[in-house]
Amino acid sequence: MNFYIGSRFANIERVRALRDRLFSQGHAHAYDWTTNDRATTLENLRAIGTSESEAIMTSDLSSSYCRPAKQQPFPARHGSRCRCDGVHP
Repeated sequence: MNFYIGSRFANIERVRALRDRLFSQGHAHAYDWTTNDRATTLENLRAIGTSESEAIMTSDLSSSYCRPAKQQPFPARHGSRCRCDGVHP
């Protein structure tokens, strides 16, 4: 299975842990944004956004980490639903 995990930089360690768990089960990563530095130019931001968009479209599973469960999670996207554990599978 090809997967993509989206989130913000504050969740980078959580995303890496999930990525590693999926790797260990034999799955493939469509795009790993955790290896990027923060975009400092419009060109960088555009290139990262394009890569992320392509990864979402080509992955079998797209997931987004949201805020911690104690806070109100933001609305899920791409047809997923919030399970109130901070993860949108």
